[in-house]
Amino acid sequence: PDALRVAIDLAHKGSTSERAEALRMLSDSGSPRALDTLLEIAGKSHGQSRFTALDLLAQNRPTDPTVHQLLRDALTGGRRDEAQYAANILGRLNTDAARQTLIATLSGKDHELATAAANALCQDGMTDTVKTALVSAAQANPEIKQQILGQLLQAGLPEGLRFAEDLLASKEPGAASTAVWALAAVDTPESHRLVEQALNAKDASVRVAAMNTLLQNPDDKATDTLIRMSRDADATVRAGALNTLGQVGSERAQTALLEAARSARTEDRVAAISGLSSIDDPRASATLIRMTRDADANVATSAISSLYSGGPEVDQALSAILRDPSSQAEVRSAAAYQLRRRGGPLDPVVEDAVTKLAGPRGGGAGYGGPPPPPPPSGESGEKIDI
Repeated sequence: PDALRVAIDLAHKGSTSERAEALRMLSDSGSPRALDTLLEIAGKSHGQSRFTALDLLAQNRPTDPTVHQLLRDALTGGRRDEAQYAANILGRLNTDAARQTLIATLSGKDHELATAAANALCQDGMTDTVKTALVSAAQANPEIKQQILGQLLQAGLPEGLRFAEDLLASKEPGAASTAVWALAAVDTPESHRLVEQALNAKDASVRVAAMNTLLQNPDDKATDTLIRMSRDADATVRAGALNTLGQVGSERAQTALLEAARSARTEDRVAAISGLSSIDDPRASATLIRMTRDADANVATSAISSLYSGGPEVDQALSAILRDPSSQAEVRSAAAYQLRRRGGPLDPVVEDAVTKLAGPRGGGAGYGGPPPPPPPSGESGEKIDI
């Protein structure tokens, strides 16, 4: 009895961590008085204490009508955080009463709460009743449509394809991306047709979303599509295609990137740098080094930023920029910071230039680091090559 009294007191008046621990102890004890305390806190408090009490009560008394009523009160009480937490608990209860409460919430005017209820209903799969309610609610709530799309497609239901087409044509943020990824996860002729349709959509954002799925199966056909999209009229699509080609990394993908690196369009040369930096090949490295002397400062600085690895040829190219008085100021600065990051030995002239632009080795600018240790020497003090 004394221990129970201490736990109840801490559950009401303790610090945040003490309250949470006391509530768990009361739940573990299982005594009527302890559970009554949980009921009291779940009904009268707010915030984390209420969340914890509701969760523990749901574990101890999943079919108790009083617990269910407390969860309904939290769901409809007006506090957003408590409503979403209550919806999640009701989804885990997996009882008929909990499902009916969540289904009733789907048709409410609060779309955000309806979305939370839909997410909770999807936790344990879809019964016919739940599916019917979700499909009906999705007609008026695009977020629910996105939530249940994957399950509908996996189940082979016609509503899945219909919703996918709706989302591909939607202006809602992320809708097209959700649709193409859900479609890409389903190996059916209908899903392939819609992904292909998305790759040729008028909306550039839809084309980009569809393009990102090509890495799931980077075969020759996917490479052909990416090469075609690297010549798209939209700069965003071209940039995305070139970046994705770098992740494919095949010989044909690299050839396309090397061609883009010579493009007359600045944005294409910048995008090619991102793809080339993902490829471990001497031709890619040589091209990036060459691009550090590009006439456009944006291209040159992007190329310099990509040279975080590589051998002494990188240091030589960056040092040459600092020795060249005609180099643009922003390019010189980028070269100096990259040399400082790399931390290799520099000749006195270049070291002086780097120090002026990027600070001394191990300085407070956040670049470089401590100077390299001196070369080891033998017993007689002579330097040893390693």
